[in-house]
Amino acid sequence: MAAAVLLLSNGHLAIAQDADPVDSPHLTSQLTNDTVDAEQLDRLVRSLLAIQPLLEEANGQMLAAEGEEEQWEIEQAFIENASTIVEAQGLTVEQYRQLMALANNDPAFRDRVARKLDEMEQEAGGSGQE
Repeated sequence: MAAAVLLLSNGHLAIAQDADPVDSPHLTSQLTNDTVDAEQLDRLVRSLLAIQPLLEEANGQMLAAEGEEEQWEIEQAFIENASTIVEAQGLTVEQYRQLMALANNDPAFRDRVARKLDEMEQEAGGSGQE
């Protein structure tokens, strides 16, 4: 299972597993920026914020890995942990993939995600929570 990284306009990295619309053309055709409601957007952004530290840790481990097998193990552990986070936020992994595929391919939705990320980070910073 391949993982794709999305760099949002605000500098955030986001992970999307198998988000290539060529592999799954039916996924993105069902979703548009206009059909994603505020609840889905919140769940996606909460997932991204929770996954970010895990992604940074996995990237560091990948750089220190001594072979392809170790890199594969790190990637598999990351995918498993990220999937757990996504599901804890109220999305299925498939919904997350669909939303990330949309973010990869729709500049308006990508901007919406980036704005929501900024908003949630400011709220977290203002309340003393991380």
